Amino acid sequence: MDGLLTRLDAGGHAEAAAELRRGFSCLNGLTDGWALFLESIEKVEAEHAARFAGERAARARGGAAGGSPRGVWTALNEPAAAPVRT
Repeated sequence: MDGLLTRLDAGGHAEAAAELRRGFSCLNGLTDGWALFLESIEKVEAEHAARFAGERAARARGGAAGGSPRGVWTALNEPAAAPVRT
């Protein structure tokens, strides 16, 4: 988790990283903590998914968008996008 948060911060996704940190801090071994963490993940997805998708598409084209080397969902073990062939 620390590596993901570091990459988000370095890639200009400070708001997403802060939200995930907040949710992660709720983990205490109880069901409520996991629910709050999941809520943070869903909030980041809802508010930042378009930006991550744009970055993923740019990487597939061989470029970079937003300066981020990896998007959140790629960092969470999403398969890498295949190169776009024209």
